[in-house]
Amino acid sequence: MTLRGNLRELPEKLRRILKPDALAPVLFLLVFFLVAGFLAITQETEEQEIREQGDPDEEFFSSGYEEEEEEEEGIETEFFPAGPPRWFRSNAGGMALEETPSRLGALRNKYALVIDYVTSDELDPRLTPFYKDGYFIEVRILYEDGKESRKQWLFLDRSGNMTVNAAFTVKRDAAVNDGSGGDTPAPDSKALMGFIEVYNDKGRIARDYSLFEDGGETLTGYFYNEGVLVRAETRERASEAAEYRKIYTDTYRYNRTYSLRNVERVYHEAVDIPPVSLVFPGRVLDVTREKDFMKEKLIITSDFLDLQQAAAGDRMVFDTDSKGRALGETLYNSKNEVVWTVKNTWVGDRVVAILKIEGNERRLTEYEYDSSGNRIAQRDIRNGVLERQVFINGNKETEELYLNGVVALRAFWEDGRKISEERIRRR
Repeated sequence: MTLRGNLRELPEKLRRILKPDALAPVLFLLVFFLVAGFLAITQETEEQEIREQGDPDEEFFSSGYEEEEEEEEGIETEFFPAGPPRWFRSNAGGMALEETPSRLGALRNKYALVIDYVTSDELDPRLTPFYKDGYFIEVRILYEDGKESRKQWLFLDRSGNMTVNAAFTVKRDAAVNDGSGGDTPAPDSKALMGFIEVYNDKGRIARDYSLFEDGGETLTGYFYNEGVLVRAETRERASEAAEYRKIYTDTYRYNRTYSLRNVERVYHEAVDIPPVSLVFPGRVLDVTREKDFMKEKLIITSDFLDLQQAAAGDRMVFDTDSKGRALGETLYNSKNEVVWTVKNTWVGDRVVAILKIEGNERRLTEYEYDSSGNRIAQRDIRNGVLERQVFINGNKETEELYLNGVVALRAFWEDGRKISEERIRRR
């Protein structure tokens, strides 16, 4: 009887326990533990990512190129490259604009591009240290006026992800006649220039080699924190030198929304630097890099602003806006004093004025564009006085030099060569 009575009372006790006001604390504790567990898992994953992307050791910049670790065996091939070579009408930037049915049809254009896949036996010797068994090698060759101009190599892993991007340009005077009406680069020529970009397993650039005609090289290493670029170190090696020496270090700073706020460059030895380098927005790294080998971009510089040398210990601060545009540059000496500053004025995606202030001197360069965005005029003004003006019409330019605010010399240029000039008599 007692047992049956307890059984009859049990449902009523459960209803009292599970009342809404009694259920709230239970639900709160349940949600609390679930959220805490999720945060712990997330934090553990983020910490692991930071460790995986941590700074490489000093061997990262050792002499020569680095051999990559061997891939694990047993990974099935997922990516299969296309078959025969594909030919395209192209432009100076090497873009595949329009596919053509034949090689002959593509080469009728000023620029032609062929995309093919090759074996490791056909690899450029300078790229051998970066090759791994199982990589697919895509080659893109750009022809200008029927002659090979540039060659780009892409290493793709088994999943089709790019691991290496390299490109070399052919210097015409290093070519030899192959008897077929075209020029072929000399096999042992040192005249090839270009770059090699190496990517990590997360698809981010890890190393960037620039190769120069004289055999010299620069190497930039990129450092990340939770997937965000925080530092880049650039080193240089002269021809036949065994080791790289540190030139400068770039530190990237962001606001709370991870928009780039500025880039600070510290020079470790004296170098010649241009006072300004401007590019279209959306190319954050190009604020501090001049090289962009296979792609087209706009860089505006002016000889009027002068080249200048940075001493060891000097630092440059590049300021940018939320669109990635370079708003200006300031050079500080080792005493943290301002040497000079450059301010850029933008209208949309075009810079219309560059002002350099150094001591009491103010140099201003102004630009004008047509409705298509082509630059049609440039004016150089020193301390409020016009000194030079250039009018641009396609490949022709008219340059006017001023003395005390009055035009004194007018020169005519075509394709970068001076055709004629005339001195203006004063009245």
